[in-house]
Amino acid sequence: MRVRGVGAVVTGLVVATVLSACAPVAGGLSVADGPPGVGANPITWQDVQRDGLGGARLALLVSPYDAKAGHPARLGLVDEDGTTRFLDLDADPEAELGGRRGILCAQTADAALRIDGRGAERHALPGPGGYGHATTVRADGSCVRVMSGGVAWEQDGRGMTTGAWPALPEATAVSEDAVWVATTDGDEPGTTVTLLRTDLTTGRTETVSQWPTLLRREPDGRRLSGDLLVSELFRHDGRLHHLVEVSARSGDDEPATIRPGVKSEVHLVSIDPRTGRRESTALFVTRAGVEEPSEAGAHVPQGAHALFAGHLHDGSIFAVDADGEILAIDLGSRSVRVTGRLSPRARAASDLVATWAAGSLTVVVRGESGRVTAQDYDLATGRLRNSTTLSGLRGVLSTRTFVSSLAVVG
Repeated sequence: MRVRGVGAVVTGLVVATVLSACAPVAGGLSVADGPPGVGANPITWQDVQRDGLGGARLALLVSPYDAKAGHPARLGLVDEDGTTRFLDLDADPEAELGGRRGILCAQTADAALRIDGRGAERHALPGPGGYGHATTVRADGSCVRVMSGGVAWEQDGRGMTTGAWPALPEATAVSEDAVWVATTDGDEPGTTVTLLRTDLTTGRTETVSQWPTLLRREPDGRRLSGDLLVSELFRHDGRLHHLVEVSARSGDDEPATIRPGVKSEVHLVSIDPRTGRRESTALFVTRAGVEEPSEAGAHVPQGAHALFAGHLHDGSIFAVDADGEILAIDLGSRSVRVTGRLSPRARAASDLVATWAAGSLTVVVRGESGRVTAQDYDLATGRLRNSTTLSGLRGVLSTRTFVSSLAVVG
């Protein structure tokens, strides 16, 4: 186990090898084209209502690049042996799945789905909509969906929504009684970050804190430098924590790009939600930051988002750097240690999706041969616990579709 400090130079919180190997418009995992169909093991909503998850350990959402091309979104339930069963869904390609201890939360265009080992339920989603940012299963087994337009959650067996956010959510945290959202009002100098709290009993949303970003325009008038949220929010020991990358940014493209080769620092920012006071600790220096494609219609692979969005476990924030190393950032000591590394297959994958659950990281990867495998890593040791080849994907996963979300359910 190695320890990192601010003097150590690493290569950012995005798996650069995975990004560089992806197709220019890759949004997630894809395999060779097959004939249109529903896969080798199709199921219906009636099947899911009767059988629930049916022993599945993973769930994945396969979405079309072009919704007008006639390829529906499909929910895949992956069994222990890798067999994948698919259900057609009228789902938003930007939707996120949420899983926890035998429960799956998902959504269609107008309804929230909750599936467990006994059956399935569907709840209408009135109120503000928009693309999905995060879907979470609370400790009581209910679903919370954070969208660009607001938040929806289950309470007493029915769905509820709040009013619209003042801006798009950049990072979220869900506790048992509230949803916390950080939003920004732009990417120019003077941009303000606003931390909001929505009470999951009353539905009331209030502003907890506001602060300016460090964005500023360089003397050449073309470059922006400043900070960028690179992780979700994490609630621990009465405080909210997130990772920020402070770097030079180009203002030429839309969206803005952090250019490789420019040194930047990753900071841990901690916020006291009672007072709004913030503390920032520099953790380490990077050479390459978060890159977003500037081509129209291009996507950042889901795996890159999930790997740097991070995960809170046992008092540490876990994330994966550009070399595929699993980092643990201790919230007590503010120290950074390397617990392990993704496998050579994962580091060389032509595409990857990822999700975090409890003390594990799960990635689904496609190699150059088109073989798709699910790998589970233990966060404490960084070791690869098992690798399973997935079957039943042909005709569903193709160059016209991609895996847009992944969740652990078993």
